[in-house]
Amino acid sequence: CIRIDSLFFRVRILEGTKARAKAKVASLIQRRFAAMHFSSPALGCSHFSPRQSFSQRFDVKVVTNDRYVRCNSGLIYLDIQQGQGDCPKDGQQVVFHYIGYNESARQVDNSYRQGQPAKTRIGVKGMIPGFEEGILTMKPGGKRRIVVPPELGPPVGPSTFFSAKQFEVFDVELLAIRDCMRRTIGFYSDVVCD
Repeated sequence: CIRIDSLFFRVRILEGTKARAKAKVASLIQRRFAAMHFSSPALGCSHFSPRQSFSQRFDVKVVTNDRYVRCNSGLIYLDIQQGQGDCPKDGQQVVFHYIGYNESARQVDNSYRQGQPAKTRIGVKGMIPGFEEGILTMKPGGKRRIVVPPELGPPVGPSTFFSAKQFEVFDVELLAIRDCMRRTIGFYSDVVCD
């Protein structure tokens, strides 16, 4: 069993390769970690197809401390700061900042850098399923780290931003929850959130 420490979580390679391949991967990863304060398990695996994520090549288990909550769906989260008020419901709009990382610990998106928070409605399938599940139990003012397993992750393929099923990590700050209503003017109809 190879244990790898990363910025977000520890990963155990349980099965999937022969002992010699495990030793080679472990050696490459140890060298990468010696050179960097944090790194990625995938960085040491350059001899594998780049279209496959680390979790597709190996049976991956996320190892966390007792502060993380594990849901039956496989979602894992850590509340960094508790919010106050009510949790969002279907049809409401959530306003939030987030930083998204892939399983290589590479930042893939950042609403802070974009200069404005993200907005979307709950229950309209406008978010990654695991991300929406993680934000459903947050309250305004709350901050949470959400670890989305591959089975709750985004769709993959040539027409999407993601090329492989992998773990995704999001640091989320829920700023506000807004009620929404449908507005119809003549033949035009839309949803307005206050």
